Amino acid sequence: MARDIMKNLSNRTAKEMARLVHSRATQEELEGKIDTTAYRRAMDALDEKVNRESKTMKPEMRKKLKDAKAELRRLADVQVHPKGTGAPKGYYLKKEKAKSRRSPTQEWHAPNKPRR
Repeated sequence: MARDIMKNLSNRTAKEMARLVHSRATQEELEGKIDTTAYRRAMDALDEKVNRESKTMKPEMRKKLKDAKAELRRLADVQVHPKGTGAPKGYYLKKEKAKSRRSPTQEWHAPNKPRR
C-alpha cells in the first residue's frame, strides 16, 4: 500500500494525505489484507515515507507529513500523551525495592584486601 499511495502525496495538503492513507488502510482492513488496525497501517505508511526520504526531504514536506500524522490521530480519535509525561498514572504496578544485604550498622566500605 505504502509505495503506490506515497507517489502522489507531495502535491496534496496534510488533511488530504491523512484521509487518503487512512481510507486506503481501512479498505485493506475490511478486505482482510492486513492483520493490524487501519490506523496503525496508515501511520506506518507515513512513517515509512519519512524514514525512506529523510536525508533528501525538504522541510516543507517534513512539516506536511508531521501535520498529516496529527490529522490521522484526530481522524482515528487516538489520544497521545504530551512528550515527557510518561505513562498514565496507575498503569504500571509498583515493585518493592530490593532489600540491602548490608546491615544498618555495618560500615560502607570493602574489606581490606592484601595488595599484590
